[in-house]
Amino acid sequence: MLVLADAGLFSFELFNAFAATGADLAWRVGASVSLGNVRWLADGSYQALIFKPGLSAQRQTRLVEQARAGHDIPADLARLVRVVEYTVPDRNPDGELIVVVTTLTDPFEVPALDLAAAYQQRWADLHGRRHRETDR
Repeated sequence: MLVLADAGLFSFELFNAFAATGADLAWRVGASVSLGNVRWLADGSYQALIFKPGLSAQRQTRLVEQARAGHDIPADLARLVRVVEYTVPDRNPDGELIVVVTTLTDPFEVPALDLAAAYQQRWADLHGRRHRETDR
């Protein structure tokens, strides 16, 4: 199961609670979510840490360094995710950057383009359903 969610629903605690169910997640995050880039992946996505709210920038940097060195990260402080970023050109003059964090960490199992397409399809389905409801 893949759970897709919008940026307004993201929190570190909620993401972890949904991930604990065994479902895979692909959640959009807003600019206020701090991502600690760990490493770039072959498909253009990257591994990153999402952090417990309230961690200092210094503590976040140390956790990223630990992750880059291959050390375990305390689950109560941060979580390793994969990040897929893409731009939707027709949303505004400069395009809109979409940032999706996911528990699907293997780019060979699910490439970044497939995750971006799944998230965009969710928006297209929602948008189409809203138009059909207002046309009634």
